[in-house]
Amino acid sequence: MPQTEIYFCKNVKINNNNQYYQTDDVARQNYFTGRTTASTRLSNQSFQRVGKGSCKVNLSYDVLLGCTYMMFRNLDKSDKWFYAFINRIEYINDNNVEVFYTIDHWQTWYFQGCTLGQCHVERSHTPDDTVGKYTLSEPVDTGEMVLDNLVRENVIHDVYQCLLCNIVIEDLPTVTPATGAILNGQYVNVLQYVYSNADDLDAAIKKLNDNGQIDSIIALYTLPRNLFLNQGNPGAPIQFSVNKQITTLGDYTPKCKKLLSYPFNTLNVFVPGAVDIDYPYELFSENEISFVLSGTTLPSPEAVFTPQNYKGQPNNTAETFSVSGWPMCSYSSDLYTSYLAQNYNTIQAQQTSMALNMTFGSIGAALGAATNPALGGLGLIENVAGNISQAMTYEANFRDLEHKPPANRGSMSTNAIFSSGYLDVYTAQKHVKREVAEVIDNYLNEFGYRIETTMTPVLNQRPHWTYVKTTNAICWGEAPAEALRLIEQDLNRGMRFWNSEQEIGNYTLDNSPA
Repeated sequence: MPQTEIYFCKNVKINNNNQYYQTDDVARQNYFTGRTTASTRLSNQSFQRVGKGSCKVNLSYDVLLGCTYMMFRNLDKSDKWFYAFINRIEYINDNNVEVFYTIDHWQTWYFQGCTLGQCHVERSHTPDDTVGKYTLSEPVDTGEMVLDNLVRENVIHDVYQCLLCNIVIEDLPTVTPATGAILNGQYVNVLQYVYSNADDLDAAIKKLNDNGQIDSIIALYTLPRNLFLNQGNPGAPIQFSVNKQITTLGDYTPKCKKLLSYPFNTLNVFVPGAVDIDYPYELFSENEISFVLSGTTLPSPEAVFTPQNYKGQPNNTAETFSVSGWPMCSYSSDLYTSYLAQNYNTIQAQQTSMALNMTFGSIGAALGAATNPALGGLGLIENVAGNISQAMTYEANFRDLEHKPPANRGSMSTNAIFSSGYLDVYTAQKHVKREVAEVIDNYLNEFGYRIETTMTPVLNQRPHWTYVKTTNAICWGEAPAEALRLIEQDLNRGMRFWNSEQEIGNYTLDNSPA
């Protein structure tokens, strides 16, 4: 008497891409049996050859509508259940149909004793989801990025006007030369005077001009205040810091933490019109990101910022960025006043000399007139006239000098970014737009991360589902060779394993690592 049992199942969700992960034979049998009805459970059927791929049963076509899965066993041979996908059902007559099926090698063989070996795993859900741990590129487009949490760091915005001079201004009118020193790593023989307002700077320039020392000015330029303060305190350099603890992309909270790392999310540091650099958050080893300020305060100053604890380096000089462009300044000098100060002794000597020439010339001419009245009188007139002419020329030169406009000195340069008040360091969170974030998040949620590693595939890594895609998978066990090769092919193509068959297709579940 035939002893084969054939059960036809409805509402079974597994398919060639999604499998039910169940290693307990009794639980598996109970689950699929629970998907049958009394009318779709047949007993005392003829022996079923597994390789045939079809069976004829005494059931109507309507009874089997909605059945997508089946299970059967030949009790006269063993009590092993074979599980299969129904491919199609062909009508024979009102009470007979032929069912065509394909053996489900996973439920029939793999979960009943087969083993996977180490192989190359291209993609998989991971046992943890630490931000920055899984950073291999993904086959997705990030699109146009947007900025959030924009902060002006105000680290180089405030400026001084720096007067570079080779004498000590406070000691005027006695001139004390500057003492040579090493400044910003190079020898200089100048002094820096910084001013925060125009009135104080005007007073200093006027003092130099009035004392005839205007030529002692080497340069006049704009200098970031913090750069100057930094120079005087090398043991505690000025820095700015950024919070690394980012958990959202704008108003979107990703399910997959990989979206919080580069290239989907990164720290963007920029200086308008000059610098635009991405620093991935995950490459900083500390929770607080910091950049230390250094640079030169000499003419054409330049500020240099060095990331700390970045890419494994405590002070990563390979990843610095620099800022320059502060304007040079011009100033004017009063030529007349400066000339009087610079030539005070010479002028005094010239005036004394002219007075003596006029006096002794007149005396000489008078003595000559006593000896020879005709010629002496003429000589006296010529002498007086000559001295008067010399005095008038001398006075005329002073008048001309007094009316000359102030001389422009220094070198004027401009910077539109500085003049607009924008020259500073800015930081922002740079990330994908919400629309793109949702698309990528859903992709990673369904297909796991690209890991490209050699390992034994783990099929139940996450609470609800685990996706695995391999290269050259290896499977062995008590199963037909054809079944083992098909299992390997499925893994190489990519398979998703669900811990609950009822949850298949429900990607709204929280599949974060347990």
